[in-house]
Amino acid sequence: MHAQIPNPLDTLTESGPLSFVQGQSDYRIRTTMNRTGSNRQDSERNTKCGARRAVRLILILFLATFALPAMAQTLSPQFDLSRSKDEIVRKLNRRISDMSTMPFNSSLVFGEGIEHTFGYTLNFEPVISFPMGPDWLVLTRVEMPVVYKEQRSSGTSLGLGDTEVTLLFASKEPRKGWSWGFGQFWVTPTATREDLGQSKWGAGPATAIAHEDENWTIGTRLNHVWSFAGPGSNSLNDTFINPWITRAWKGGVTLKLESESTYKWNASEWDIPVELGASKLIMAGNQPLNIGGDVVYYAKRVPNAPTWGVRFTLNLVFPK
Repeated sequence: MHAQIPNPLDTLTESGPLSFVQGQSDYRIRTTMNRTGSNRQDSERNTKCGARRAVRLILILFLATFALPAMAQTLSPQFDLSRSKDEIVRKLNRRISDMSTMPFNSSLVFGEGIEHTFGYTLNFEPVISFPMGPDWLVLTRVEMPVVYKEQRSSGTSLGLGDTEVTLLFASKEPRKGWSWGFGQFWVTPTATREDLGQSKWGAGPATAIAHEDENWTIGTRLNHVWSFAGPGSNSLNDTFINPWITRAWKGGVTLKLESESTYKWNASEWDIPVELGASKLIMAGNQPLNIGGDVVYYAKRVPNAPTWGVRFTLNLVFPK
């Protein structure tokens, strides 16, 4: 009889290096699965934290919007509101004047698309006027948005959007009821996330015109922007049209109908929100405040844009 020689490969498979390699492979698979689960949990946790931050921001803004007017219990002896209220309201409604303002616009938008289900924007828009002789002035308008939005595909985003700057050389006082201005419009890529801005520098012409009578004001703002630099993949070639009409009453109350429409020439698409709102001029100590609210409906919109929204405004007014 011949002795059977054992196969060394069988021995290695049972308890040798091959068994060790297989164990290492199983360990790597388990580790990868654990890391995947941990990353998924971290992503969900970050999404919840972002939502909580947005809710806190909204609550703080709402409290500021309604608490500051509640502090206006008495009129300041330094400012005769009964004599100046109508003049301030007229200047606010025509939007071309020697008066500086500091509005905070709080916008909530809701959508039905894949990429945009809910959004919140806090837009800080100071308008500062500089006199240029007895008949003319320079108006500077800066729009600096803080944006929060939710998308089904990519989760939530929170950060700064692109900054827009308008410089207008404008008439100081209406002439036969007409006010006008012309100048430049600039876009600066200040967005902190790619999905909150265009990553493009842009510039173009800007103009504004308004007509007023005793109680009614009608006007429009128009600008066009072309991109000239920046790493973004989509170039800018957009026209912005902002027509408005207002009706004012005694006591500082104003009703308005407005649109802030954009036509994107590269995509041949319109974005047309229609806004119906009301506002009232009050006093907080010696500070005039214009508070208001709008309902916004998007009559025509680009893909995945919001369908409707609401806006609350707190505007600090600095009359001359």
